[in-house]
Amino acid sequence: MQNQARKLTPRGACGFRLRLNSAIILFLIAPCLFARAAHAQAPAAPTGLTATVNGSSVLLAWNPVANELAYNLRRATSPTGPYSYIMMSGQIEPAPDGTIDFTDTTAQVNTTYYYEASAINAVGEGPSCQPVSAMIISLACAPGD
Repeated sequence: MQNQARKLTPRGACGFRLRLNSAIILFLIAPCLFARAAHAQAPAAPTGLTATVNGSSVLLAWNPVANELAYNLRRATSPTGPYSYIMMSGQIEPAPDGTIDFTDTTAQVNTTYYYEASAINAVGEGPSCQPVSAMIISLACAPGD
């Protein structure tokens, strides 16, 4: 049996054109696959979160985050929490203006709410953005007014 030289031709940072059997190919490219996975990160915190009262609900909008799969949205009655999920792993399509939005229809009148958002990808959940607040004010008149 002759010992034949195997030829590797570089193609990109981790790709090679190989003339080897599949076990050897896997052995050669596995370090590249693990290196790429090690560099994967959770997404950044969303930016530009706003809370706008719209009648009896609160419209929340923020800028999209690169490499996200979904978003978590939490609400509290104190800026320091505790925060509860009002949307978990929500997959939201951007609005026509490019922002991501969600309407909180469960907010109660005359209660200040603090909202924070975070993005999720295959690695995990990223940090939350700075909280913003909103309060739906009752404009109802007292009897006799």
